[in-house]
Amino acid sequence: MAYRKISADMLFTGYTLLPPGQALILNDNTIEAIIPVEAAGEDLQYFPGILCPGFINSHCHLELSHLKNVIPAGTGLIPFIETILKNRDAPPGKIREAMAAGQEEMWANGIVAVGDICNTTDSLSVKSKGKILYRNFIELLGFIPGTADRIYESGREVLAAFRDNEKLSGPAGLVPHAPYTVSRPLFEKINHDQVAGIISIHNQESEEENYFFRGKKNLFTGLYESLEIDISFFRPTGKTSLQTYFSWLSQPAGILLVHNTFMNAGDIDFLQAAIQQTHQSVFCCLCPNANLYIENQLPPVDLFLEKNLPLLLGTDSLASNTSLNIVDEINTIRKFFPQIPLEKILQWATSNGAKALGFDTFLGSFEKGKQPGVNVLTQADGSNLLQVQRIL
Repeated sequence: MAYRKISADMLFTGYTLLPPGQALILNDNTIEAIIPVEAAGEDLQYFPGILCPGFINSHCHLELSHLKNVIPAGTGLIPFIETILKNRDAPPGKIREAMAAGQEEMWANGIVAVGDICNTTDSLSVKSKGKILYRNFIELLGFIPGTADRIYESGREVLAAFRDNEKLSGPAGLVPHAPYTVSRPLFEKINHDQVAGIISIHNQESEEENYFFRGKKNLFTGLYESLEIDISFFRPTGKTSLQTYFSWLSQPAGILLVHNTFMNAGDIDFLQAAIQQTHQSVFCCLCPNANLYIENQLPPVDLFLEKNLPLLLGTDSLASNTSLNIVDEINTIRKFFPQIPLEKILQWATSNGAKALGFDTFLGSFEKGKQPGVNVLTQADGSNLLQVQRIL
């Protein structure tokens, strides 16, 4: 048996920071135990810093990696979407090369699993050659009710390709993109398709989204006009986005609400009352660097903590971020919310992410029998910024 013994200044289990003097014991990359250093015997490796499980990137768009440095920062969500639509197509070789580089960047930065948004099968070949585990969210878009059948069937074809390769690329399921791009009939089809499944949805990333559903003047109306899409059928509900659509997703067992930049206390109260009835597991995924890149706005993280919302961390895509590094997201949270304990933020990046993606039986924490990977976090010289080194 290939035992390995590792210690550091501190050890984060995935749930809590333990006091100094702990050693992590592994057997062929599998967690065997956490024991006092004095009981570990010989061959104990020491690393300065904090040992922690491999990171979970709960929200990414690997397919958009070729758009790094293409879209300027600070445009706002609607211009950002328009630029994505204009620049998404590229030579297949360029797209594959960028995805492979993005995947390698994540692995080098200690990420062991990813919740990845997929609109095509482009990422299949890259994922099948990598070491990262993915949950593939096959994203559907279509706001015109009459297109729901066609879009759903097209999505099922992409889903079938992922499921044919599940052993190499990870599990997959259909998900809605966002409430302003998915019709009620398409929501219903996804809801029926994903009984007991895990889904994600982009939620309240812009205040314009709430304006749209409340019937206020908004930029989405202009977006649809520019795309020559007739939405004269649409009737605002007078409610926020979340309060409009959430009941349409009653069947999935797990839901990742992504971004949540403009979620308010009323939305949270509504959400918590709803899931008391449905018993769904709902997580809110924060992608702070992407929020700053697009809207120069951060979610109300203090409010989320006050309301006891379970949180996750994601990087979004290289179209809206400068890196695919969870530590960069952690550093941003610590910069703008210095009162939040590091222990709590690390939980969002490890055990919470593993649970949200359905990987918590083997990832996310240092518990016997798991293979979560091992990272060490240290402070960069002369700063309060963390940096990560993958050990395992």
